[in-house]
This record gives sequence, C-alpha cells and structure tokens, in this order.
Amino acid sequence: MRFDVIEQIVLARNRAQPGEHLSTLGARHDPKTLTRHRDLIFASEGELRMWVDDGADPDTLLAPRLEITEENLGAAITEVEKLADWIEERITDVSARRHDPVKQDPEASA
Repeated sequence: MRFDVIEQIVLARNRAQPGEHLSTLGARHDPKTLTRHRDLIFASEGELRMWVDDGADPDTLLAPRLEITEENLGAAITEVEKLADWIEERITDVSARRHDPVKQDPEASA
C-alpha cells in the first residue's frame, strides 16, 4: 500500500478544485508537493522528466502540471481500495475489543 499516493489524491483534489488562478484552466503541482513527493502519480512522465532535468526546483513557474489520466486515476483507485481492504480487515477486531466488557474493565480480569 502506498500512502504517498493516498496523500497525493487529496493534494491533487485540493489543488485542482478552485484552480490556482482564474486565468488558467489547469493546475500545476505546488512547491510543497514537489518537495515532499518526487514520484508524482498525477504528472506526465515527459513534464516530470523535464522538470528533473532542469534541476527539480520546487519553486519554478514551470512545475509539472496536474494531469489526471485514466491510467493514473486507476492506479490511485487501486491504492485506495488496498487501504479500504486493510481497514476492513482490522475494523471487526477493533470493534469487538471495544465492546468486550472484559477488556474494558481492568478489574474484571483481576
């Protein structure tokens, strides 16, 4: 499971929704994201390679654009499904422990 992809989903949504400028239709990755995530799931390989070749400056105006494709969206959804499966496997056990009166009352086991 790649938690970096889960975080990038949230960051991409936040970056794209209001748009960074009223005069542009697209959004670019912000410096914070570029510093934290070097393996961007929502960027074209060509733009990412060009950005890295130019020195990978997170503060550049030519940061990679936010690019959502069928392929990278599918990969992101797969990671979300893995996280959901991981949570689902554990939630029953956690819920059972939470509602077990023996585990809630430390004196009951004494």
